[in-house]
Amino acid sequence: MILTIEKKDKNHTIITSNPLDMGVLFDFLEEYGLVMALQKSIEEDIKNKAYSDFTFNSTGIKVKGDNFIIYDLFSGEDDEDYYPEEHGFEVPQQALWKLLEEYDKAVDTSWKKMEISFDGKEFELKVE
Repeated sequence: MILTIEKKDKNHTIITSNPLDMGVLFDFLEEYGLVMALQKSIEEDIKNKAYSDFTFNSTGIKVKGDNFIIYDLFSGEDDEDYYPEEHGFEVPQQALWKLLEEYDKAVDTSWKKMEISFDGKEFELKVE
């Protein structure tokens, strides 16, 4: 599974994903600052079993055992029987936190292309 983000210029970015549902990861990464600011609180809530679903501006994460399901809040919003988290992208919690840390270091550099691969257990971030 691969998500590729290419900066063509300051106003144009090309996003490709294989499979398509990994594209929700890009939307989630767009909100990484908010997620990182809330990380300790989220981890504490999970530990205390206070909440199992966290929503941000356009995405959310749902706890499923040791995994998160990353989902788009607005997918299928016209269908009252559609639950976005059922169509999300499942990842291990620790792998997602690690990816966010790596992404945080890379995003403010002069990168031209990011490739994020996922083998079902871990993410690998390559930056050009």
